[in-house]
Amino acid sequence: MKPIAILVALETPERKDFEQEIRETEALAEACDITVAQTLTQKAASTASPTYVKSGKLEELYQAIEAQKADVVIFNDELSGSQLRNLEERLPVTILDRTQLILRIFEQRAKTREAKLQVQVAELTYQLPRSNTRHGSFAGRQQGGGSRNRGSGESQIEINRRHLKSRIQDLQEELRIMEIQRQTQRKQRLKKDLPNIALVGYTNAGKSTLMNAFIRFLDEKESKFAETKDMLFATLDTASRGLSLRNGKNIVLTDTVGFVSHLPHGLIKAFRSTLEEILEADILLHVIDAAHPDAMKQAEITLATIKEIGAGDIPMINVFNKTDKSCFDVPVDGVRISAKFGTGMEELISAVEHQLSLSEIQVQLFIPFENQNLISKIRGEFRILSMTETESGTLVQVSGSPDKLAAYRIFFRIVNQ
Repeated sequence: MKPIAILVALETPERKDFEQEIRETEALAEACDITVAQTLTQKAASTASPTYVKSGKLEELYQAIEAQKADVVIFNDELSGSQLRNLEERLPVTILDRTQLILRIFEQRAKTREAKLQVQVAELTYQLPRSNTRHGSFAGRQQGGGSRNRGSGESQIEINRRHLKSRIQDLQEELRIMEIQRQTQRKQRLKKDLPNIALVGYTNAGKSTLMNAFIRFLDEKESKFAETKDMLFATLDTASRGLSLRNGKNIVLTDTVGFVSHLPHGLIKAFRSTLEEILEADILLHVIDAAHPDAMKQAEITLATIKEIGAGDIPMINVFNKTDKSCFDVPVDGVRISAKFGTGMEELISAVEHQLSLSEIQVQLFIPFENQNLISKIRGEFRILSMTETESGTLVQVSGSPDKLAAYRIFFRIVNQ
């Protein structure tokens, strides 16, 4: 039987989409197999109250817990260590905040060693300032009123924090080694001059389904399919697939972790190496769930997160997915598709090919017979447009990035910008 929860949310002046936030927190709870039976809201100047809500609302919350026979109280914001401690002293149920919900989902979804390590770092970072609460990783609160007990408790808290810090450092070192391996893989892609197309967007917008639609449309093997599920944060690990476009251009298509409003900073920091796949992209495909009532708000949050991680200047194509059941008028500045049914893929791939062409130049290379060993290397690094044999060598028309082609400058015949 699913745990029953009361959701508590503060409507502060800076919150412009309060109702949307509540719906999203309810969805996060559902993703954790928790049923929200009742929602209590209160207007407040800030979220800094020692018990998050004022005393009157706290009493109302206590009554709601009894009436609903609730097991959990969920708070719509991240609670500070002191707020968490104060609430634990006043409420007889489990307390979760929004950050903990997201961390729980990430913990459930993580599959690879790297993703699991990243989640552990985020969880321990969250626990560090809360190590003297029930949510602390190693010890609960010390009981007793004597000064000796308090001193012992304070000493234990410091031991716990040192233990947490040491564990975080060990995990970060292991992640650093994995990051070096990831960087090596990126360098290998760059050597092959393979453009990276990254799928970005709000969680559950259909990025993994779109990756499979690419694979299916380009007649690639089904063994390349990414796993898809209709749930928040189904993808935590980046998945990259080598594909060939219709014009013969080889690319790497990368699926990335989805975003959500108020994504905890600790998670962004912990998943930095994964998010760097976005920074390395040549084109971002911003997948927007056109069937979601808050689609444009979700798009704004995604754009803000992309800018936060430093990827705001990368060329982007807006991809409005699920248009087969769209509930609003899709803007014209994007491509309309249904990844599930494969509609609109012709237009999307054409848009990708066009965007890639803007960053390439075409060059005619003359390769003398004594340098014919370079032909196979050129085939592997660039898109071959034409190849003509002459009496003294081979004329090769290629398209590629200026940086990679610079190594073959002595063989240039004609350059078309």
